[in-house]
Amino acid sequence: MAFNNRTTLITSGELLTGYMFLDSEILWEALQASGSNTAHMYPEGNKRLAMIGDAALKLAILDGLRSRNLPRGSMDSIVQRIVNNINLERVGRRIHLEDLVNRNPSQQGDVPPRTVSDTLEAILGAVHLDSGSDLGAVRLVMANLGLWPEESQPSASL
Repeated sequence: MAFNNRTTLITSGELLTGYMFLDSEILWEALQASGSNTAHMYPEGNKRLAMIGDAALKLAILDGLRSRNLPRGSMDSIVQRIVNNINLERVGRRIHLEDLVNRNPSQQGDVPPRTVSDTLEAILGAVHLDSGSDLGAVRLVMANLGLWPEESQPSASL
């Protein structure tokens, strides 16, 4: 089921993430695919937020793992399993994130895999910025979305 109005998409995004945005405009930006009907406001869609989200995602994982005394290689392996675009797209599809993407009106069919993974990263970037760079908030949203098994104690089986 695809949603199409701004208020519905923002509310649905907040329900999905379990995070109430102080500035809903940043979530709205995170939901924009390139070429959406808001291209005049966000010419690159959510790409800039996705870059921030990618970095915030990695930092939140590493910060959550730092107290576990894992070798650097193990930490890197966990990060790569979580942040790779195939995993992000899989998680995004499982939570039906494609229903929240405001995409180009002429685009037909399924939302492309890269758009799903970029949107997931963009949402995490939006949380990072909206929360004042609170990695705990980012990890909580990661847990709510299924990217982080436990908010406070990351599992060794990540």
